[in-house]
Amino acid sequence: MTANYNVLVRLVAPDGSEIWRDEGWPWGAPTSEWPVREVRPDGHTLAIPADAAPGIYQLVLSFYDPATLEPLPAVTVRDGQALPAGAQSVALVQVGDAPVLPVLDTIWRFGDVAQLTGAQVPAQARSGDEIDVQLQWGTLLTPNTDYTAFVHVINDAAELVAQQDQPPLGGFAPTHT
Repeated sequence: MTANYNVLVRLVAPDGSEIWRDEGWPWGAPTSEWPVREVRPDGHTLAIPADAAPGIYQLVLSFYDPATLEPLPAVTVRDGQALPAGAQSVALVQVGDAPVLPVLDTIWRFGDVAQLTGAQVPAQARSGDEIDVQLQWGTLLTPNTDYTAFVHVINDAAELVAQQDQPPLGGFAPTHT
């Protein structure tokens, strides 16, 4: 490899704002000097800002050419499948304490993937209201698939009156991570 690529590691909030970043040559060594097929270590120390809001953040990374600022394409090693262009989500990081929701009387298990352990739902709503439904999931394994959670409101005549179907946190926390 003749180019010296940079690695960019960032901690990103659900609204897309960046609260931390580190970039440069991986472990401070130019990539043009990497021996072929050698595994190279890299490390980054995250300094969470004191004013960072509690919540879930994505740790994302990309490799890019500093001459063009273009990210290098990424593929999965297992099957060569192309990943979306740009930064790749590596992990979710909980900053501060995770909110504690009321525990359900009965914990619901969904296959071998997840279980619903807590929920917070307003006891009453009027027609036209928007209600905030908070769900707390426990993972049983890390799936290779991105699942969608759905919430349906059914009236006493068993009719669907409202619904929302979405991946966890609107796609910010996909189930495969």
